[in-house]
Amino acid sequence: MFVLAKAYKNGLIKDMNTFVVGVVTASGTQYLMVIDDPVKFTSFADNLFVGSDFDNVVVKNYEDAYQFIYKITPTNSASANEKSFYNYLEANGTGLKVLKGDANFNNWGVLTKDSSGNVTPQDCQ
Repeated sequence: MFVLAKAYKNGLIKDMNTFVVGVVTASGTQYLMVIDDPVKFTSFADNLFVGSDFDNVVVKNYEDAYQFIYKITPTNSASANEKSFYNYLEANGTGLKVLKGDANFNNWGVLTKDSSGNVTPQDCQ
């Protein structure tokens, strides 16, 4: 998220409506992150900086929340971290959305929370 914010701040994202960043984890899961709400994302990203440099206090607070409040750790299951990360993105008004891909990178689903609080990938339409 912070690299994405830095890319935005440095003018490296030509079109926030079509920009995609991806990652493959050590456990073999693959994700894409997109900017779902450019206004929210701009506010979130701008909050991370003082001038052109990261605001270390703000970044540290986000990192602490990530680890201590949302408990996103390498020892959790992928599904537990997906739920926590979804909640983290939502609670912090990031304007970001996460898609999860299958093992062949052919099918992608948007991580969505149901009425019971479960986070699962829903087919992209």
